[in-house]
Amino acid sequence: MVVDHEKSRPISGLKIGIPRAMYHYFHPGLWQEFFHRLDAEAVYSPPTSRKTVELASLISEAEHCLPVKLLDAHVAALAGKVDAVFVPRYLSTLPGHVACAKLGALTDCARVQLRGITPVLTVTVDVDHQPLAETLGDFGRALGGGKKKVHAAVRAALQAWHGASIHPPRLGSTAGFPRILLVAHPYILNDDYFIAPIVSKLEELRIEARRLIFPDKDIAASFIKWDSCNKMYHAVCSLKPSEVAGVIQIISFNCGCDSMTVEFFRAAVKEKSIPYMQIMIDEHTSPGAMETRLEAFVDSMRF
Repeated sequence: MVVDHEKSRPISGLKIGIPRAMYHYFHPGLWQEFFHRLDAEAVYSPPTSRKTVELASLISEAEHCLPVKLLDAHVAALAGKVDAVFVPRYLSTLPGHVACAKLGALTDCARVQLRGITPVLTVTVDVDHQPLAETLGDFGRALGGGKKKVHAAVRAALQAWHGASIHPPRLGSTAGFPRILLVAHPYILNDDYFIAPIVSKLEELRIEARRLIFPDKDIAASFIKWDSCNKMYHAVCSLKPSEVAGVIQIISFNCGCDSMTVEFFRAAVKEKSIPYMQIMIDEHTSPGAMETRLEAFVDSMRF
């Protein structure tokens, strides 16, 4: 079953809330354009801030990783302000691979959180069993869109996503300086709350920060069966020492996928004789401690 939403009704004219967390960063631009083409208004939660992190710590399960906690806070920010909050069930974004298991439960968690307050709208994204375009088509028709309107919505949504993938926001303005590649899951790498302080410090140290670009096309399988981890691993394995002076991998505390794969990333970078550092973040991460680590890494990299 592809479509799984609480109230089966046309969404034309409705306000659809999109939490600015987790799945939002897997397909940037796609869902906003999709709903817009179906004559619904996409309403984003505010960008992540310290207030968001504090709220996440109060309302979310303590054992969750920080990105999942933040999703709870972003969902709460939309409660009662929209006609429905959109929280899809992501099972796979890459053929032959699976997503983190927590992504499959986010819909159920949101429903419990918003029960009696705001309906939850969702769809199952499982690229391992059905191409994304077909999923969007089925979803659009279930939401009351006609054949032509849905076809146009799917085409426009995919174009918006491809455009965002090809032309991601620029991180730094220090071209010509030594370059460091930032590697992380998309929901960490594209959230300015996590990345902006790192980029700002590296610019201060006269380092150009480059964010890993996640391809919007399928890639070859590997021994890593988690979809975003495999994309990250392929990108790291294809690096050349002449392209980057160092690699910084940012992971969140309690991330099961990263806990199993991080050593493979370290080994792949070490094999190329590229300096590597891992930064672990959670809601208690100290900016001062992070700056000290970045300074030490850049110093050792230059030596």
